[in-house]
Amino acid sequence: MSVARWTDTGTVHRVLVRNGLVNRQVQVHRRVYERWQREAPMQLWQTDLMGGVFLADGREYKPVTGTDDDSRFIVIASVLVQPTGRAVCQAFIEAMRRFGAPRRY
Repeated sequence: MSVARWTDTGTVHRVLVRNGLVNRQVQVHRRVYERWQREAPMQLWQTDLMGGVFLADGREYKPVTGTDDDSRFIVIASVLVQPTGRAVCQAFIEAMRRFGAPRRY
């Protein structure tokens, strides 16, 4: 005899309700989603310092990216030899020199 494997808790709950094994509960959705995406380009940039790539000699290079929130235009795409705060700031400054400063970052 095979045993069904259930991974979807919603399905399990519906089967239990259908068979009278549990009482139906009213679901309360408390999540309130606030839209944070900006309405026009150059209002907000998102930056990210990602996990690095390790070289054979043990050095780690880290990609840093910056994306305009509205247009999704890539304003920063650099690989940092030394992933320090100063190096990240330098990549950001270079992007602002090239594209101008966003209203928020």
